Amino acid sequence: MEPLGVSGGHLLHPPHESVEFPDGAVAAATDRAFHATLYRGVANPLLGEVLDAFWEAFHRVRTDLVDLPQDPMVTCRQHREILDAVRSGEAIRAERAIRDHFGNIRNRLTATPQQDR
Repeated sequence: MEPLGVSGGHLLHPPHESVEFPDGAVAAATDRAFHATLYRGVANPLLGEVLDAFWEAFHRVRTDLVDLPQDPMVTCRQHREILDAVRSGEAIRAERAIRDHFGNIRNRLTATPQQDR
């Protein structure tokens, strides 16, 4: 993997985001940019294509999924942990951090909406 040429501060928490999202939510575009930049360093162009396909599919159906809000500070902290692990070359730590980060999506995909009674 090539070193990441990422400005960690802006990629993890762009200054404009707090203005666009006063509730502190992490913009989908910011999250997507983080992952696209992260995977660009991997010498596997198919990974980028799979990531793009996932994003397109997930964002088409996300409004149909159970909304399990995640604290934006948790998302930022998770991105920082992933980036730190990758930059330090700790593959197992990076894998663990990525799995932890995708836990919210995994939960949303498996949760069933409560039926009105």
